[in-house]
Amino acid sequence: MANPVPLVSFTFGLPTADDVARLRSVGTEIVLNATDPEEISAADALHPDAIVVQGAEAGGHRATHGQAKEPSESSTHELVSLAREYTDRHVIAAGGVTSPEIAQNLLGAGASAVQVGTLFLTADEAGTKDAHKDALVNGQYRDTVVTRAFSGRAARALSNRFTERMAANQVVGYPQVHYMTAPLRAASADNPEGLNLWAGSGFGACQARPAAEIVAEFRSL
Repeated sequence: MANPVPLVSFTFGLPTADDVARLRSVGTEIVLNATDPEEISAADALHPDAIVVQGAEAGGHRATHGQAKEPSESSTHELVSLAREYTDRHVIAAGGVTSPEIAQNLLGAGASAVQVGTLFLTADEAGTKDAHKDALVNGQYRDTVVTRAFSGRAARALSNRFTERMAANQVVGYPQVHYMTAPLRAASADNPEGLNLWAGSGFGACQARPAAEIVAEFRSL
């Protein structure tokens, strides 16, 4: 590799052993994702530097290794505890990390680090659509749902009119479904009822504020 990078992270599945060996040969560190014990074991077998264990609370696309697979309902805390039984590698906890207290609990359960996602969707610097940002903080949306309606892969989003109307008509097929719904989402840029409002189950903790403030909270650990 002519221009190696310090770190590569994989999601939606695992690289081949050959890919891992080639990255290792140029000094690149490797991070893999897993959502259940079987996936943790499969990731561990490739000897990564760290494994992100993504619990059911996570927003956006689930990191299941197969797109047709039904996502695990295990919480992030449960997965961290399980991971410590399956691997001695660094474990990064992802999903539902909305406060320093939750982060501390996950670190206490054996995580080496935590990964924060949904809180940054409403950060001042985020490129999140205005309608999406507003939906996360305006109090009109109460629930999240795991849906394939927008992309063909399971993903957690705010429950809105689109997810409700398509609940009985979801199909597996990423990225084809993503491309099919792209024009609909573009036409709904200002209408949250037709948008893929990715959100973790703890989205109620979102606030409109600078990203630095969010980071500072977790640095207080």
